[in-house]
Amino acid sequence: MTQSPSRPYLRNPRLELVRGPRGVVVEDVETGRRIEASPQLLAVWESFAVPRPLDAGAPSLAPDVVGFLLRNELLVPASEAGTVMSGLLKKSRRSVGTTAAWTELSTRELAGQWCLFGVPVAYDCPRTHSPVGGPDAIRASLRLFSSSSGGDAGRSLWDWNRNRGFHLSDALPLDLGDICHNPRTDTADVVERKVRLAAREVLAAGGRPLVLGGEHWLSLPVLQAVAQHHQSFSVIHFDAHTDRYATRKANQSGLTNGNVMSHVEALGPVQRLLQIGIREFDYAAGSDEAPSSTDKTRVVSAAQVIEGSGIEEIFGDIPRESPVYVSIDADVLDPVVAPEVAWPVMGGLTFREIDAALRFVTQEFEVIGADLVEVTSSEQSRNLAAMALAGCAGSLLLAGR
Repeated sequence: MTQSPSRPYLRNPRLELVRGPRGVVVEDVETGRRIEASPQLLAVWESFAVPRPLDAGAPSLAPDVVGFLLRNELLVPASEAGTVMSGLLKKSRRSVGTTAAWTELSTRELAGQWCLFGVPVAYDCPRTHSPVGGPDAIRASLRLFSSSSGGDAGRSLWDWNRNRGFHLSDALPLDLGDICHNPRTDTADVVERKVRLAAREVLAAGGRPLVLGGEHWLSLPVLQAVAQHHQSFSVIHFDAHTDRYATRKANQSGLTNGNVMSHVEALGPVQRLLQIGIREFDYAAGSDEAPSSTDKTRVVSAAQVIEGSGIEEIFGDIPRESPVYVSIDADVLDPVVAPEVAWPVMGGLTFREIDAALRFVTQEFEVIGADLVEVTSSEQSRNLAAMALAGCAGSLLLAGR
């Protein structure tokens, strides 16, 4: 749905007027970016010193003026002015598909389009295996969908694996860039609010968030935004670990990679949590009681998948009418297939097994969002984990709207 013009907007608090060589310009105090504008446009901008709707005042603002103000983030939603003080999203140097400023979403009708953004932030992983570079690495492997690849968005392509053709323009995502992170001022809570806001803006415009990590804790703020838009949905989680270790000492303070799915499981609108590929040893209360079974959650181990559990059986607990959100940690794959992960565990899945599962999910369920996380940087010219998660992203994008 398009954003109501009655929503209050405020001039961006991180922008200020400065005198440039051609007169007064608007400068971004965080980035130094300067925006030249006519005296008339500056007068309009200054009129938003106090929150007011875009349709307030006379004469009414022309659509091209509104577009300029939003596209350049001269105006931001008043309720989010504090959250975006150090910026919300900045353009990636490896943009995929078509690009847009997050403020432009309020004027768009996305009709289920995938909207991509990265979260190049890490708190929990070892510095030597940090996934901060994950969003860039995954984007670099999404060359088919890259606007800089020289490809024509109007082309028709043939997918030999699925034995069908498609128009590339139907599969291109809208790239909103990467979450801004100022380590001097942005606490973990601030970054979580930014991720939640970015996902909420996508959903409010009728889009579907496709989030590239970064660490796995980002799933919670994204799913909190999803929970505001969907009364009931299920989560399909691919991982070597359950990430439901809230009782372990290291995960008892705040949101971590180790307890993120404990928080997700507790969200009211989450109807079912299906965890696939799990294989890490876990603490148990007794030798005859699985520690990961609950009324809401089912665990399908890597061994069950590899040894031939049927696809219908794996997804049988999720009602077909339930929308689903997909979360994929790169370490669900075997380290031989995807070595560039922070917490590798031997005995994982192959890309073909993940791809077959995603193909089934996109055919049988309405997918309302997804995240792809925990790819670490690599000194090598090729990052196999990034290539694998880019393939997963491609499976989602090619499934259409």
